[in-house]
Amino acid sequence: MFFSLKNQKIGFYRVVTFSQALLLGSVASLLFSSNANATKIIDVKYKETEFSIKTKELKKFAKTGEIPPDLQQFFNDTEQVPEFLSNLLNKEIYISRSLVEDVLESTTGEFLLLKLNQAIDSSSSTEDLDAVKEAVVNSYENDRKLSMMELLSEYPKKRIEVDLTGLEGTYNDANQLVEKILPIWEIAKSLLEDVVCDCEQ
Repeated sequence: MFFSLKNQKIGFYRVVTFSQALLLGSVASLLFSSNANATKIIDVKYKETEFSIKTKELKKFAKTGEIPPDLQQFFNDTEQVPEFLSNLLNKEIYISRSLVEDVLESTTGEFLLLKLNQAIDSSSSTEDLDAVKEAVVNSYENDRKLSMMELLSEYPKKRIEVDLTGLEGTYNDANQLVEKILPIWEIAKSLLEDVVCDCEQ
């Protein structure tokens, strides 16, 4: 009887331990699921030069200026200076709540996403706009700003292809589009709200 009771206790502890392990595993998967599909490798092109770099290494370069070997070889081959890439990666676009909640759902927002998508992943198609939209929303939730490095990091695709040849121009086009759209959109939204209020009265 004692032996049977002892075995039951051991079995109970095993069940509890296994249940706890399942619970911890579920919690861990929830905590890390947001980054599970984030970009891990970036295939970089610039004219005739190509190389691959881990996203975390590129992010470290953008933040600290420390140049990993593959990136140093790129600078040697192309005669580009590190500041060129660093400035491009850190250049920010201000994002408002209106842009995220309203503009991105419009045809104008779709055009903006298309521009950003061209800047981020040169191998993608218009079908990938949901991916770049997710990257924009995640970047907004982080710090209300958007940089090329954030877009690359938040893009939900484990490997992407970036062509630096026309990247700066494309990204600047997107930035100018945001700067022109937001003031007009805010005014239009305010006027529409006033009209709705007058009608209700």
